Amino acid sequence: MPTRKRGSSSSSSSSSSSSSSSSSAPPRKIARRKNGDVANAQLEDLAEIKARTKATSSKLYVSSYSKTNLVRVHEMVRWWVKMKLTQPLQASDHEYNVDGWWFKWNNIHLLVAPMKWFLGSKTRTLICGDVVNESKSNLGKFRTAIAHFLKRAISQDNLVIDASRIQTYEMAIKTHFDSFKKEEQELKRDGKMSLQKGGAIFSEDYYLQVCKDLLIKNKPQSALINISGLHTAGRMGNIGQQATSHFELVGDAITIQFPITKTSKMSEGALPLHFYGNPDKLEEDINLAYANHCLCLTSGPDPNGRIFPGGNRPENTFRKDIKGWSLNC
Repeated sequence: MPTRKRGSSSSSSSSSSSSSSSSSAPPRKIARRKNGDVANAQLEDLAEIKARTKATSSKLYVSSYSKTNLVRVHEMVRWWVKMKLTQPLQASDHEYNVDGWWFKWNNIHLLVAPMKWFLGSKTRTLICGDVVNESKSNLGKFRTAIAHFLKRAISQDNLVIDASRIQTYEMAIKTHFDSFKKEEQELKRDGKMSLQKGGAIFSEDYYLQVCKDLLIKNKPQSALINISGLHTAGRMGNIGQQATSHFELVGDAITIQFPITKTSKMSEGALPLHFYGNPDKLEEDINLAYANHCLCLTSGPDPNGRIFPGGNRPENTFRKDIKGWSLNC
């Protein structure tokens, strides 16, 4: 005699009741977000989705930046075609093609030698008369242009490129640029290239005028930072880290031992730096600047002895105080 399975009727009745309740349930209310946005229904038009995705990906690249990189790529591709170095290239109607040529990105490992030769074709004549490679910084712009369009090929053209080939190219080019850096270091060591980087050196009159203006504007902290920059060759990070423990009385002079070196390493065994006052020009007298600053502190240095208490970097305060100034020095 067949037996009925226990619980079968209850389960079937519960399933039927749940299905009927779900069908009769009211539509779920769309939750409004805190900022007032409302989530839309998910898109199903694949063409629209693809167009939106491509537009979003293109936001990564600033138009002017892409154009600048394209100009450099055009120069490289034309040189390679002229020199018959087309192994990493292919005939293409790509939107960025150069006279019908564009990169065959899966052959990027074959770009190493042509890239090195192109960079080697760029030279300059130093003031001493020596002909050397173009500067590392200028050559780096061509390296950046290649990286820019490689990234676009992966993110926008959806190309699948062998990762080991990309790594081979990047490692080889990085090593080559390390060689450029070494070469420039040797030229500087031999006195054939200037060690100076950046803009012109500020004159003493410039520092003096800035100090005057800062004191007139009741900014003694920035005045101290400015004059400290004159005495320390612009080591602003060190200036901001000064503490009372770094000062020492040597005879009748006050000296300071900076906590970090110019390359941001902990300083050990360096000679204390003497700050010399200038009573004839009080605006640039560093001892008076320290006195003005300390007298204006509400509670003196902080518990750790910092000359510039507070969480903000004092050099940033200085830059903020002088931003937009027009000095007639």
